[in-house]
Amino acid sequence: MNRSSPDPNKMEQQKPDVQATDEDKLAELGYKQDLNRDWSMLHNFGVSFSIISVITGLTTLFQYGLNTGGPGVMSVGWIVVSFFSAPTYNIKTDLN
Repeated sequence: MNRSSPDPNKMEQQKPDVQATDEDKLAELGYKQDLNRDWSMLHNFGVSFSIISVITGLTTLFQYGLNTGGPGVMSVGWIVVSFFSAPTYNIKTDLN
């Protein structure tokens, strides 16, 4: 059994140039392909600080939550907050 690997040159010739196709489609629609990832240090700090502040606030209010809502309410609260925070974290990781 002689297995030979496929020729990379033939594979490249068979693949359409996706990037050129995308650029052409955008040009037809009147847009120029552009993706700016130019956050300044202040923008990055602001978003990071807001995410960290939520975590810090949760730990300082832990006793208050136990006294007013109890463990059941706090558990559901963590799940709800985590569900709505996950998209923020995903967007943040894509920006860096």
